[in-house]
Amino acid sequence: MSGVERTVRLGSMAYIDGDGAHRSADRGATIHVHPDNLERFDRLNVLLGQEPEPVAPEAAPKPRTARARKEN
Repeated sequence: MSGVERTVRLGSMAYIDGDGAHRSADRGATIHVHPDNLERFDRLNVLLGQEPEPVAPEAAPKPRTARARKEN
């Protein structure tokens, strides 16, 4: 299973695992979160008054360029 390892801090968390399946886990469980779901998981898996775990930086997306419209 691929994914980023995290520990559930709250009572129960729903997440997407490294294989893309929807799962749930209880407090204290060590799980593997899919990289696409990592930011959401880290934002929600925080006890009141704590800061979320930092997410590893990814490559910045390429800027979009405007194209001229085709005329009929």
